[in-house]
Amino acid sequence: FTRLLFPETQTVGGTGTIVFADGGNIALKVLLPQGAGTVVTFGEDLTIRGGLGTIGSTVSNLIIEGTISADTGQFNLVGQSIVNNGLLEALNGHTLRLDNLTASPGDLHAGPGSVLQFVDAISALSASSDVMLDVGPSAIPGSILALFTTNVLDGTLTVSAVDGYMPLVGTSFTIIDQSGPATGTFSTENSVGLGVGESFNIDYTGDVTAEVTN
Repeated sequence: FTRLLFPETQTVGGTGTIVFADGGNIALKVLLPQGAGTVVTFGEDLTIRGGLGTIGSTVSNLIIEGTISADTGQFNLVGQSIVNNGLLEALNGHTLRLDNLTASPGDLHAGPGSVLQFVDAISALSASSDVMLDVGPSAIPGSILALFTTNVLDGTLTVSAVDGYMPLVGTSFTIIDQSGPATGTFSTENSVGLGVGESFNIDYTGDVTAEVTN
């Protein structure tokens, strides 16, 4: 049973890493701002990593300047509003659950088999957002799971074949699993790690897919 409580608006600064250790109950390991309207800012040189934990509360606000990485289990990131000016990522097949992420310029990354889950509609992407999704030898891509239908896409999308994986031409991956078609597209689409002359073709019909083409 571990709780780190923030009774008032404040910034957690400095340089370092806060680690949520493996195991335990996801509901009992929390970084918890207290009080309606409380704003907690996590500084740009701070990394919060691990898994099976919750950061934030439904009555408080979070500002992320550094990195939050769900790399050993699921993280729940919760707020009345969440502003991402840093990096939010899911790695090693785990899930980062985002509840009330607002439009902000920060970056999103999902490693192979990992999921960024939007509890609310995707409206958090701006023209300066970078969304990075990786697919490796398991052929299960890093992806976004959107539970609502009113999703708005923007920014730069980079789909990468990593860890020596070379998918064949014609191979298709679902990279955004959504309840309905999104509004808009990524203004820039990048392909990394494929063969000479190959790229990922992004299809926005229904779920967003990436197909290897040449």
